[in-house]
Amino acid sequence: MSDERTSRIRRMEETMNRMRRLADRFDALLDEADALDADTRALIDYYGSPQWHDDMAASDAGALPDDLKCGVLTQDLPDEAVAGWRTTGIRMLEQGVRIVKSL
Repeated sequence: MSDERTSRIRRMEETMNRMRRLADRFDALLDEADALDADTRALIDYYGSPQWHDDMAASDAGALPDDLKCGVLTQDLPDEAVAGWRTTGIRMLEQGVRIVKSL
């Protein structure tokens, strides 16, 4: 067998194995994203709601524990999280279309 052929087969074998490993990782991440759906919707509904405003007022009044992380009560962090989630979703759609079109 020629060195070129051997090299090509090795390269294709590695590509196939990388595809399989990446597909498995994507599937696991998609499962994780599916499990987060209800919580994501709850966060989006919470942000800017009357309850959120009440919680923010309690934070401003010092009525919350000092060690409680309250990034969700800021304006920038929830906006950035939702925008990042949306951007990731768009990238996933675009990549999915590229994958399907290439097959």
